[in-house]
Amino acid sequence: MTDAEEPVAAAGDAVAVGAWDVLLLVAFVGFIVYWFFLRPKKDPNAEVRDFQRKKRSTSSTTTDSSGTFIDRMIRKDFKVAIFYGSQTGTAEDFSARLMKDLRRMGLPCTMLDPEDHEMDELTRLKEIEDSLVLFVVATYGEGDPTDNARPMFDWLSETDADLSGTRFAVFSLGNKTYEHYNSMGRLVDKKLEQLGAERFFRRGEGDDDGNIEEDFVKWREDFLVHVRERFNITGEQAGQLREYELEVHDPPPAHVFQGEPTRLKTFERQRSPFNPKNPFLAPITIHKELHQPKSDRSCMHVELGIADSKLKYASGDHVAIQPRNNSEMVESIGQRLNVNLATVISLNASEDASPGKANPFPCPCSYRTALTHYIDISSRPRTNVLESLIEYCTTDEDKQVLRSVTAPGDVGRAEYNRFVVASGRNLLDVLEALPSLMPPLDLLLEMLPRLQVRYFSISSSPKMFPDSIHVTASTHHYTTPTGREGSGVATSWIESLRSRVAGNKSVAQQQHHRQQQLQQEQFDTGIDADIDTDTTDSVVTVLHTGTSSSTNSWFMTLMQWLGFGQRSEPLQEPDAQPVAGMFP
Repeated sequence: MTDAEEPVAAAGDAVAVGAWDVLLLVAFVGFIVYWFFLRPKKDPNAEVRDFQRKKRSTSSTTTDSSGTFIDRMIRKDFKVAIFYGSQTGTAEDFSARLMKDLRRMGLPCTMLDPEDHEMDELTRLKEIEDSLVLFVVATYGEGDPTDNARPMFDWLSETDADLSGTRFAVFSLGNKTYEHYNSMGRLVDKKLEQLGAERFFRRGEGDDDGNIEEDFVKWREDFLVHVRERFNITGEQAGQLREYELEVHDPPPAHVFQGEPTRLKTFERQRSPFNPKNPFLAPITIHKELHQPKSDRSCMHVELGIADSKLKYASGDHVAIQPRNNSEMVESIGQRLNVNLATVISLNASEDASPGKANPFPCPCSYRTALTHYIDISSRPRTNVLESLIEYCTTDEDKQVLRSVTAPGDVGRAEYNRFVVASGRNLLDVLEALPSLMPPLDLLLEMLPRLQVRYFSISSSPKMFPDSIHVTASTHHYTTPTGREGSGVATSWIESLRSRVAGNKSVAQQQHHRQQQLQQEQFDTGIDADIDTDTTDSVVTVLHTGTSSSTNSWFMTLMQWLGFGQRSEPLQEPDAQPVAGMFP
């Protein structure tokens, strides 16, 4: 190469290097755009759903694992399959009530969680003569399916299966204050018809912003009349159809649930990742009143420590409070029914129980734990619960009251609204209003719905407070038309913790105190009658963190303040979309 050629070559090298720089820069920018904007998002609920699915498959004694749900229906001679999409339990409860109604009429049926079954099998339902499939589905968030109904929603959105010869009916749950009112139920109803299925009965819709119980009862009455006509049914079985059998543990077993969501000792052995089934214990670090002492109003500022939990939150996220029921109400129920609440029991699935449910709530546990942690005793008792109590009244007067409020038709619904809704009566109020009523407590535990979370907006910024979650909530107190003083389950419970948050104690001191109590409980043997008493200071449990997206994400969930050994909607109307704010 000559001297004259060298500058040209050098210039060529410079051009080549510049081109590679451009290519690398373009590739880098493209990767960034793909990673943050275009790549498929990981389902935030996948981990939770996988855990729930494993839990069902390993812990349930009632699941028939051989074959599909159609195979099981054929073997058991079931005529009706009821699928439910439920976020807080209402749709599941309505499904259970329909199942009992149909069984009482002599129609063998089963209740199914769509998350546990291949929906393609619906094409085989026509193999069963005179078969019927029901869908009881809630709408969640901004028109989204509930977590357990997501697989069913995906299947309906993608399938072109031939469902001709399949008969169906739909009852949907929603809230008219939301834009996409009852969109899931309407979608299921429309899509099934498009796939060739025959609508057996008109779609029913329940409005959580109104009286969802009345909406369901009216649709249910008309539906059952139609069933009797189409299946030529003239009579039905009398009495109770129990799904669970009571087992009293005497002496108590070594390991007893004390409020854990699903697994024993999850409040003691903390292991990540944390989710709604594996709570993270967090201390209340600050609890103060924002109003002046002279004010007749109340607004609480509460801070929850989440350091070392690896839980993250974003602006706009929610925290869901799983409250404890009022201890005085719990004790009053025990006294009214003359039951020793320290008795440790299990409710075990009978042959008639829904597949996949070994127990209605974590068992074994004491009566007190069940009433405090797991069962909703503050909401209005529904008509099916009141109807089940009639036979346990010893006077005709009390029986007539329950018969009138559970009677079919407009007259019965009006009496229910007068006696229960307008009067604001809960379970204890009903028991006190009917002196001769003495139902077995295990029946109430089976019939009443589960205690559900209450959603609160997070009022802190993760940039300013990455190690704590702040909640601002107004307390909710009221007087019922019957003169009873009432309060919101969640806010009154949070308010009661103020005196237990030791202002001079550091977070580390509170955690150390908690560890000492756990060690003492592990040292003790047996189950003491006082195991459900309040002895702790300010421990709160935090569950799974989610995103601020309204599309079916798991929110960060704050579980209960754990009284060691123990445990919306002012009147529960649950399965509609969660309000982006605070529940009382």
